[in-house]
Amino acid sequence: MKEKGEGAKNINYPYLLTYVLTILCGSVLYGYSVSIYGACLPLFSKMYEWEDEQKTKWSSIPTTLVPAGALVTALISSKIMEFGKRITFFIAAAIMVIGVLFVSVIHSPDPHQSSGLVYFCFGRVLIGLSIGLYSSATPSFINEIAPTHLTGALGSCHQLFLCFAIVITYLIGSILPKEGDPEELRKTFGWRLGMGVPAIIAIVQSLLLLFVFKYESPAHYSAKGQWDNTKDALKRIYKDEDEIERILNELRSASNKSSQASNAGSAYTEYKKAFWVGLILPAIQQLTGINIVMFYANTVFEKQGADRASTLSLIVMLINFLFTFGSVFLADKLGRKLMLVWGSVGCAVGLFYVLPHSQCREERDCDYMDIQFFCFLLYSSIRNESRPYYLGVYV
Repeated sequence: MKEKGEGAKNINYPYLLTYVLTILCGSVLYGYSVSIYGACLPLFSKMYEWEDEQKTKWSSIPTTLVPAGALVTALISSKIMEFGKRITFFIAAAIMVIGVLFVSVIHSPDPHQSSGLVYFCFGRVLIGLSIGLYSSATPSFINEIAPTHLTGALGSCHQLFLCFAIVITYLIGSILPKEGDPEELRKTFGWRLGMGVPAIIAIVQSLLLLFVFKYESPAHYSAKGQWDNTKDALKRIYKDEDEIERILNELRSASNKSSQASNAGSAYTEYKKAFWVGLILPAIQQLTGINIVMFYANTVFEKQGADRASTLSLIVMLINFLFTFGSVFLADKLGRKLMLVWGSVGCAVGLFYVLPHSQCREERDCDYMDIQFFCFLLYSSIRNESRPYYLGVYV
């Protein structure tokens, strides 16, 4: 086997990195779509003239519809991806564009007409269906095309770009006007543009995959027994013919072993521990409450009496992004298991300190909450980066 430094010289980095960046548009769409509504919620509340009770109701419904839609397509994504990751992205992009048309063009935030919210919610469901495909295909695609010594670093970029997109949504939410006459706010173009950004990204990604990056991953072609296409795909990533032949032989060997694999029942027995770890770790991650922060940061800070909710929400997302960025470089040095354990401990400590001061009865309580909330985000960022890739290696 080649040394890491020697193998690195044989890689066509311009092609590989631009391909990975194109794939990572899926991560950006994921992070942007799930958080843009929460980031712009104060503006929507003003445009629809919601009272407190209505605001609570409509802060939840459109937000929930996206992960609900994503759950549906995530369950069938493996079957769709058998046709190819590029095909999966094309399908996801088509659904995304239609969904965005409903939420940013057809939808009109008129408090006297219920049809506006119906169109908006329908569009959010479609966006969720698209996100379910993007969230499944993006990390899998990167893992399949990345050279072995770059799998960890490039794989971590999925979480990094997701967090970056969330920062952008809260930056947009902090810039958009939230005060003034509701009728005038409804006439502004900014919120429509903010909601329409995912369609632009999806179209650009599709065009790049259609005209520039025309090959699936080598692993996809090898699984189909298309060895000529496998070699052509490898030639675009690697420069050295010997390296290409070595990887091609490895893929052939893996394909032969796969064809001789035992049935599903015995496979479960063999990988039972890995199977349950693969189920439990993601479930525990959701129970930390990090998604509440991502979806409802503005609402959480407003309900605690903070008078700078938009600014605090943006700072929270920046912290999440910056420490995710740092974790990418620490993961290979410290080990993902260690980061997962210490990240979990840090999350628990942060939450225990947040709870006694969560009502912000005094200004000092709000300051305590801000500090501990940020600590929770710091350690959660470390956990987020380490969990999926430690899990992937383990399983």
